[in-house]
Amino acid sequence: MGQGTGEVHRCARASEGLSDRQEDIWQPLFAVAALAGGDWPERARAAYIESIEKALPMLGTEYDYLNGPVLLRVSQDLTPTQAKGYQRALAKLKV
Repeated sequence: MGQGTGEVHRCARASEGLSDRQEDIWQPLFAVAALAGGDWPERARAAYIESIEKALPMLGTEYDYLNGPVLLRVSQDLTPTQAKGYQRALAKLKV
């Protein structure tokens, strides 16, 4: 196995859960990026994540609230109003 082979496999796993069409597009790009080395694998993964967030905006919705050492991360299908309810509940905790 060559030095870059492990990176190819890590990049390949990054595309798990894609539709067959999406996988046909991204798998070769991940493999080429891994072989190119440098920051290309990271850039390929960043481009992949950005494209998914643009296609499915709810995946990119995330609310982070901090109360002392406690971090509450709320994501998925919540409206801003619903997320505020979690923020209020976290604020009531004594930490």
